[in-house]
Amino acid sequence: MALLQIAIVPFILAARKHYSVDVFTALYVTPLVFEFMRTYFPDRDTSADLAKYYGIRFYLSEEGNDTFSYVASIWEREFYVDSDHLPIDIRKAKGLPLSMGKDKESSSSRSVAIV
Repeated sequence: MALLQIAIVPFILAARKHYSVDVFTALYVTPLVFEFMRTYFPDRDTSADLAKYYGIRFYLSEEGNDTFSYVASIWEREFYVDSDHLPIDIRKAKGLPLSMGKDKESSSSRSVAIV
């Protein structure tokens, strides 16, 4: 990524849309802001963090004979959650794939809340 940023500097300057101070300041400030945000405001992507900070709890609900689905409880309301959108620790514990991609087989007819 850094090599790509350095490679596009001459093209930006040649287009005469920015001064060199703008370009070099952006090359310094953008990664600095990214690292600051990543360090001080990390993603809350585990079920424990979601429960602690936002009050979102996940559990497995029985729908019928041998059929289960995941449910998220938020402010005393329940929403069905697709297994692709579960927190990472639940997906690891249940042996589910960690990718967030949608497969054609996994699409269902009921509504799914992305939590």
